[in-house]
Amino acid sequence: MSQNNNTGSDSVDAQLVELQKSYILKLDHKLQHIIDLWLRYKAQDDPSNTLKEFHRAVHSVAGTASILNISEVSRICTTIEENLILLISKNAHHQEIFSTLEPHIDDLKALLISKNFNPAPIKL
Repeated sequence: MSQNNNTGSDSVDAQLVELQKSYILKLDHKLQHIIDLWLRYKAQDDPSNTLKEFHRAVHSVAGTASILNISEVSRICTTIEENLILLISKNAHHQEIFSTLEPHIDDLKALLISKNFNPAPIKL
């Protein structure tokens, strides 16, 4: 009976490893999309729609990276999202949003260049 449990556990572990690998293959594109949205946001006169799209993209990557133990990506995206929510809630001017978030966007760019995602094993 315990062999069946180990086999099932091994199968789940293998599936989780594959899920991590599959997500990491898409992560370059997802991070670049966030950076592109940020650049588009900075270039617009009325950027509210882009800011919403930027927030959704950051939120999605932060959550999925957290679930898949891609800690550094999750940490940076969560920091961006938390700051963004705070800035939006106090109706911050765009310049304040730029100056607050830009260092974290730079961290994301550096991580994208290094591709040093280092996922930890998922423990259920």
